Amino acid sequence: MATAEITSEYSEITSATAEIAFEYSETAFASAEITSATVEIAFEYSEITSAVAEIAFEYSEITLEYSEVAFEYSEITSATAEIAFEYSEVINT
Repeated sequence: MATAEITSEYSEITSATAEIAFEYSETAFASAEITSATVEIAFEYSEITSAVAEIAFEYSEITLEYSEVAFEYSEITSATAEIAFEYSEVINT
C-alpha cells in the first residue's frame, strides 16, 4: 500500500513538474517574442534616426547654399550702392 501511495505522489509530482516546465517554455517563448520585437523596433528606430540625420545634413547643405547666395546678393547690393554713389557724384559735379 505504501508503494502505491509513493507511486501516486511521485506521479503527481512528475505531472506538476511537467506543467511547470510547460509554463516555463511558454514564458520563454513569449520572452523570445518580446526580445525579437524589441530588436525589430530598435532597428526601425535606427533607420528613422539615420533618415533624420540625412535630412538634417541635406538641410544644412541647403542653408549653406542659401547663405552663399545671400552673401553674393549683399556683394551685388554693395557694388550697386557704390555705383549709385559714384553716379550721384558725377551728376552733382
